Amino acid sequence: MAEGGNSILELGFDAAAALTQYTAVKLSANQTVTPVTAEGDAWIGIAQFAVTSGEILEGKGATVWLMGTSLIKVGTGGITLGNIVVMDASGQAVASNTGARPLGIALNTGVAGDLIPVLLTPGLPLIP
Repeated sequence: MAEGGNSILELGFDAAAALTQYTAVKLSANQTVTPVTAEGDAWIGIAQFAVTSGEILEGKGATVWLMGTSLIKVGTGGITLGNIVVMDASGQAVASNTGARPLGIALNTGVAGDLIPVLLTPGLPLIP
């Protein structure tokens, strides 16, 4: 069962492309985010709500949690409690991989499609 997160730092951004709820995003321009597209992307945070292309045209922005604990959708392969997680090319949490940028520490175990809380660890270098 997914537990809620606890935001320490939450900011609003413009969305450059459609966003999926509880997936990682990266900066694409000043005060603008877009979905991550590679494991090594420099993520900025986790989108807390989905934003469609139509909503972007209507001016809807993105709420992004940058620090704290956030729910995130688990990708292929699942996640084990206490492990360092990274994101896949669709911004979902996956097990740590060489060349990937750490996203945080899993606070629950989950399988693909689950929502689990992750302690966000921004600013860490790529895993060698």
